[in-house]
Amino acid sequence: MKWNRIALLSGIIAVTVLLIFFWRARTGQDQALQTALDGIVNDYRKIIVLMDGADTLDEATRARCVATGQALFWRKQRSLRDVSGNLTEGAGHEARVEQLIRYLSSDRALHDADKLAFLDLIDELADGRSRSAHPLRALLDNLQSIQTAYREEVTRIFSQFATRGASGGREKWDAYVADLRKRLSREQVLAEIGVAAPEEPAETMRGGARKEVFGTEFPAKTVALTFDDDKSWRFCESTA
Repeated sequence: MKWNRIALLSGIIAVTVLLIFFWRARTGQDQALQTALDGIVNDYRKIIVLMDGADTLDEATRARCVATGQALFWRKQRSLRDVSGNLTEGAGHEARVEQLIRYLSSDRALHDADKLAFLDLIDELADGRSRSAHPLRALLDNLQSIQTAYREEVTRIFSQFATRGASGGREKWDAYVADLRKRLSREQVLAEIGVAAPEEPAETMRGGARKEVFGTEFPAKTVALTFDDDKSWRFCESTA
């Protein structure tokens, strides 16, 4: 009887250890992915701190802010491209998608407006999901709601760098920017990034290879007649 109890106890311990191992393997974070996500948010915040209110700066300082913002923007875009590949290819990519969903859904360090840095990425990932109830679809709906609340502010800042970016209960833009300025200043970002010319984007990146035209490139009082060609130039042929 004694040996039976020992064998039973040993079996229970072995099963418990296996369950813990598989639970950790399933829920454990990919630290490289987490570092990349945090880096994208940090660059996004720095761009906002640089460019929000930049219209009031003198011409030389504003030009420096734009050049620095472009450098930050394309660094962020390269990171997003790398993350996209990491989430769609390779072993364990579905677990990494789940990690991204948890990050954007429950990380209390993120403001609503921070999440807009991932709008295009979530849009791409959700586009391949057939089930409307998939968590990515719900997350995309949430981000689009946030975008609606901040459309004017986000467009004003990020239209200069070739990208697009809830209701009244969400935090206000001024409060969001004020919170960022507690941790970052325009002077700090300028000193960190410097004034080097921004790197030309790859053709596969949004805004690359001059396939898109943006309003900041036109003279004052220019009027343009346009049509909605969906997310980017890559989709033009299917909507033409």
